[in-house]
Amino acid sequence: MEARRTLPSSPARHAVHGHGLSPIAARIARQGAAGGSPVKLAPVAAIARPSSSAISGSQTNTKKDMTAEVLERVFKLALAARLKQHGGVHVDVRTTALGLVEGKFGGMTVRGSRWRTPLELTAEQLMVDVGEMALDLNKLLWQQAVTLKNVPQGSVSFTLTSADLANFMAHPLMRQAAARAVGNAAFNFDRSTARVRFDPASGRGIITYEGVWAANGQRYAVTMSTPPAVAASSPPSSPRGASSPRGVPSPAATSTGGANTMDQLTVSARRVGGGAARPAAAAAGGRSATGSAASAGSSATSSTDDAGLTAAAASGGAVPRRPVVAAASVMSAAAAAAGSLDDAAASGSSSSCSDAEEAGAAPVDPSEGEVAEGLRRFFSGLMLNLQGIELRQPALTVQLPAGPAPGFAAAATPLRAAAAAPASPAAPGPEPLPAWLTISMRVRILSLPPLNMSF
Repeated sequence: MEARRTLPSSPARHAVHGHGLSPIAARIARQGAAGGSPVKLAPVAAIARPSSSAISGSQTNTKKDMTAEVLERVFKLALAARLKQHGGVHVDVRTTALGLVEGKFGGMTVRGSRWRTPLELTAEQLMVDVGEMALDLNKLLWQQAVTLKNVPQGSVSFTLTSADLANFMAHPLMRQAAARAVGNAAFNFDRSTARVRFDPASGRGIITYEGVWAANGQRYAVTMSTPPAVAASSPPSSPRGASSPRGVPSPAATSTGGANTMDQLTVSARRVGGGAARPAAAAAGGRSATGSAASAGSSATSSTDDAGLTAAAASGGAVPRRPVVAAASVMSAAAAAAGSLDDAAASGSSSSCSDAEEAGAAPVDPSEGEVAEGLRRFFSGLMLNLQGIELRQPALTVQLPAGPAPGFAAAATPLRAAAAAPASPAAPGPEPLPAWLTISMRVRILSLPPLNMSF
């Protein structure tokens, strides 16, 4: 009786060759297909080995195959289903079938726009990049548990509008982190006061908010000021989605200022008892964590004013202007006030405090400096744990939204010199514009979060 031949189907041959069979295994497969003697193929796992010419190592093999494309679709659908609202989700998986067989997941990048999570964490733009993960195959096969054998690392950056920053401050993760923010006491952020603006006169990013310090129950207005942007190094703004895959914008595409480290951030605080706003002149008296008056002219404004600014910027109309006191002018006024105090002390006058008040100096409140320094330390060492995913080492960048801003070109705006500023308040200048805040942090995956992760 004629021996029965075993003929592998064409899809099977393509699948086997697609996984990089050795030359001997390929020859055996061709022999069976040509009608030779019946052969018995070894299991694919035993003979499927990458050739040295095609793959130098599984860690450096970033060529995308069908497995990566399938995983991309799965992750995208899973993320979209978990989000309450989104404007776009893009997933890029860097892995291969061989890598998964060896227990190695090559990493992935996730980009998104206008995300809203079930816990109301929102972001205009977001990007997460995670490196290689080593999976424990024994636990996966015998215990059906996905366990990591290494600590994958990566980065995350999310771009926030003023409304997004308000949601971020009210998120349970931030409330938990701020439970001992200042002097081992909680600082309770007031989400309705969060503002992100860019000052074209100084090139600084301005982040303002208010909150109540639990240690004394007092309310403080806080200003965080980023270093001046270098106009020559500012990349030009590009339209939304111009250089990003599948219409998802890159968080760094519209930056108008360089990223800063937290030790370059100026943080100042002033007590505003009962939540009442102080006049602009009193804002200069706020104590700064770095001893700088750079945050002057950026005191918290009313929600009505900022709503008007945002609406005007969105409609392309003229942005309302109101007087802004330049930082250099405030420094000159402070120096004049200090000189008046010194003269009064030298003459033995008993009215030095009155002279200081008339010169524009506010009484010193030690708690203001304590709050400012505490918040500077808090944001510098901020660490969030998202059910096994650790976020740490933040860096801040303030930028204008995508597209041209009304009445402002970042590359053409000169920075005002402090030495040339007059002693009197400066003339009204360009109004701080509504802006975006990008927070970049390092990522470490200590353990894989549950599928029903809350975020």
